[in-house]
Amino acid sequence: MRDLLDIEQALLGQILACPNLIDKLVIVPELFDNSDLRAIFTTIEVIRAKCLHVDLVSVGDELSRQGRSDLVVVAANLEVIGSTANAPFYAEQLRERLRRNGITCALREGLDALRDENKSAAELWDNITASGTSAVCLAFEPSIPTISNVLLDYLIDLKNRVKQNRRGLSDSISLGIFELDALLGPIRGGELVVVAGRPACGKTALVLQTAIHVAVDLKKPTAFFSLEMRREEVLDRLLAFEGVAQVGQIRGGYLLDEQLSDAMSRTETLSQAPLSIYDGSTNIELLRSRIRREKAVGGLSLVVVDYLGLLDMGSGGKTPRWERVGEITRVLKLLAIELNVTILLAVQLNREGDGIIPTLGMLRDSGSIEQDADRVLLLHPCENKDSNVDRQITAILAKNRHGRTGKVELRFCGHHIRFYGGETA
Repeated sequence: MRDLLDIEQALLGQILACPNLIDKLVIVPELFDNSDLRAIFTTIEVIRAKCLHVDLVSVGDELSRQGRSDLVVVAANLEVIGSTANAPFYAEQLRERLRRNGITCALREGLDALRDENKSAAELWDNITASGTSAVCLAFEPSIPTISNVLLDYLIDLKNRVKQNRRGLSDSISLGIFELDALLGPIRGGELVVVAGRPACGKTALVLQTAIHVAVDLKKPTAFFSLEMRREEVLDRLLAFEGVAQVGQIRGGYLLDEQLSDAMSRTETLSQAPLSIYDGSTNIELLRSRIRREKAVGGLSLVVVDYLGLLDMGSGGKTPRWERVGEITRVLKLLAIELNVTILLAVQLNREGDGIIPTLGMLRDSGSIEQDADRVLLLHPCENKDSNVDRQITAILAKNRHGRTGKVELRFCGHHIRFYGGETA
């Protein structure tokens, strides 16, 4: 493009006049698409590396030494320079081209990879989106992250957080149960939060309740991935949570006219919430692709995965289960950081957790769960297993990278798949 060639020439001319722009704007050779201009820029870098003064004479001498005397005239024509005020704009224009070229390469590589029949469509799409995301994010930092620069940016961010919080617009999320939220504190993007327990102790209920709270009450985009229930079953539980009827009545279709009317009214309200519900596939690559798509299309604050034991890395059968689980939790943690989202992951405890107070060592299949998670919440039911009576569940915050640990007593209503608060311990 002629316009971008003009910008390359203008930027390089300003660099000749003020070489410190290289450091200030973090200019690199890749920004110059024209080979002659890139050679001149590289020559300027060589002169600076020798601690020599950069001017037309030194640049001409170095070019001649390299056998590129033909570029001396080109460099001389660049020296007519006014103010360097436009240099940041020029540099950003060239970076934008670099980003676009990166996206083009990612798409071409994706087309080539389609010929490989050994790779699944989900894996191919994840590679394409990952490469494309890296290309879009391609930008060279304009400043060195010294403590003074970092603190300045941090204070600006902190002030914004305080303002948002005072206006009720905090970017953190909560679980929607006062006593539990008081123990956990605000949960922010980049965190992997694990909710663990034995079967039938309320793991799914708690993570689904959290998804509803974040999407409906906080109005933050949420994605719920159900690996053990169909979408219809999730919606049955959702209506029971909303108090339309007991979950058994909803599942069996035993609703009175007024209950059916209430269900229609509640679903109309829920349809306005930024909540996506996925079911079916247990492939981690497809899960990752869907999360990236959700983040790119409409933004995303919370991802709920129910549950870890059903996720599949697609590894060979010889890979130990604990190693595959460790890879999955590592992928989810890195994805949370990359996309700045919170990932809430349901995990099952080992059988040895039956009837006793659970510990982190009882997390099933892999110790890396404890290592990768920012917070681990263990659910411990009391002895009463009568489904007709609300159960007492102790929620134990066994790991918390961002605050204290402790426990709270919760009440679980099985008919309506809902937790209620108790007392902090």
